[in-house]
Parts: sequence; C-alpha cells; structure tokens
Amino acid sequence: MRYGRGTEGLHNLEGSSEGELLRRWLAVPVGLILLTACSKGGGRARSAATPTPTPPPSVSAPASPSSSPPPPSPAAPAPAASRRPSPSPSRTRSPTITVPSSPAVRLPAAPETVRQPAAGDYVYDLTGSASGPLLGVEQPYPPGAAENVHVGPGTAAAGGTELEAVQTSPQDPSHSIVVRTRWEPGRVRLVSTIIQVAGAANYACTYNPPPEVLHIPPAPETFPQQSFAGDCSGTADITVSGPETVTAAGRAWRTWQVHTVSRITTGAGFTGTIDTTAWLAPELGQPVRMVAVVDAQVGATHLSAHQTAVLRSHP
Repeated sequence: MRYGRGTEGLHNLEGSSEGELLRRWLAVPVGLILLTACSKGGGRARSAATPTPTPPPSVSAPASPSSSPPPPSPAAPAPAASRRPSPSPSRTRSPTITVPSSPAVRLPAAPETVRQPAAGDYVYDLTGSASGPLLGVEQPYPPGAAENVHVGPGTAAAGGTELEAVQTSPQDPSHSIVVRTRWEPGRVRLVSTIIQVAGAANYACTYNPPPEVLHIPPAPETFPQQSFAGDCSGTADITVSGPETVTAAGRAWRTWQVHTVSRITTGAGFTGTIDTTAWLAPELGQPVRMVAVVDAQVGATHLSAHQTAVLRSHP
C-alpha cells in the first residue's frame, strides 16, 4: 500500500511465485447596523320754588337735593383679551445618524499545508479479497489481516527531500514493497517502486519523468493526464476532491480524497489498471483510509483485487 497516488510497475515477472508477488503489488493503494368695562352715569333731581302773594318777600332757601347721587359704579373690568397660547418653540430634533460599525476584519486563512510523514510505523487494518496464480479464484483476506508501512527519515535530494516507505505484511513476511517519493515545494512526486522477495531477485520500476501525485496546498482539482516511461510505461489520471472528515485510529481526520487511475504496461507481459482512492490527512502526511481495485493480465493469468485499508495506529 502506498500513501501517494501515482503508479507502480515492475518487470521480469516469471513463474507463479512472481505472479503472487505481482498480486501483492497490485493491492497497494495510495472561512444598518445602521446605525433614527361699561360705566353707567346717574341723573340729578331738582326742587322748584313757589312765590307767596303780597307778603314781604322772603327768600326761600334753596332746596337740598333730595338725595346724593349714588357713587358711580366701579367700572366692570374689561374682558381679558383672549390669548392664544403662543406656540412653544418646537425643538428641532437632530436627525439620528447611525454610524455603521466596522465589520470584523477577517484575515485570509493560511494555506493548508501537508506535513511530511513522521518517521515510524503506520499500521492499517486490511479487508477485501484478491486472486492470483496461487490463489486461483478471488479469495478474502484472513481475519485480522494488516499492513505495516515504515517511513524512514527524509534525505536531501535535488529540488527537495526524498522519503522511503517500506510496506510489509504479517501475513507474508517474505515480501516487501519500497516506494520512494520526493517532496518538493508545492508538490509531491513518485520516484520509484521496488518489489523485494526474500531469496529472489528484486523487481524495480523507476518513473521517467516522476509523476506528480499531490499539489500543496491541496485543493479540488483534476490533474492533466501524466505519462511515464522507463522500466514500465503508462498513464496516470488524478482527481482531488474534498475536504472530507474520515474517522480512523480512534479520531476524526480532515482529509482530501485523491482518486488515481493508473494504466501500466511492463516488459514482463503485464498490462492492467489500478484504481485507487486515498483519503489523505494533511496533518499526518499519510492516508487514513484507502480503497484499491486492480484488474490486470499477466500472460494467460488474470489478476484482481478489491482492498480496503483503514489506519489503526501511527507514530
């Protein structure tokens, strides 16, 4: 199982044991308020004097007025002029000015990075089935099947850092698969794949040119089809989607789904298609889940595999 995408190849496949080795190799997956009076006068009475015949003239005293004229009535107060209340000066209301509050400043999120895998062992639970020269019809993996991927420390290489990952399986300790990747600024490339068999020759495929298997930061995209030659030839089509949350090894991981379809031909008469989907966790630098489907032909022998690997533990 490899954590990248890309492809693998091999050559010099001969015999049934090598066919079984090929079967194992094929099963390897990869951020408004918007501030809104009348007077009345009295008359006077007068008395007239009456003369007496032939008496000595007498002088009549003038008659007193019969009565004193009544004092003038006090003038009635003039009705108060009707006053219309003066309008109170209206208070001019200042218009409410709502000052919009400044929106919270959101800084752009930092581009997501993918860490290089830490050195150590990544163990995967393996389920599914496979067929091959020795197995005959497709058979299920035994209960408790597992794969171990040991990642070594990185070494300096032209343009970046190369990492070597060695895959082994407790079910078959005689075989191992070595995958080398090169981590460059902004991308990861697949350099080579080597199949090692105890007591037998090694089978290697060096990709020329090394296909890109991941862009950093990851984003939904479809890579242009890539071709390679060398010890093996073929094409790789890669599509990235996500992000997606996947649960593995007892926790949830933010992942990117990397779907790879590789078509490979080798000098040993092998031709086939390997379809892998890997849920890569940037935090880990490794897939936490992988699904692989293999359909291949080696001479007259048909090889197939349907494999699911889920991360159990990691460094």
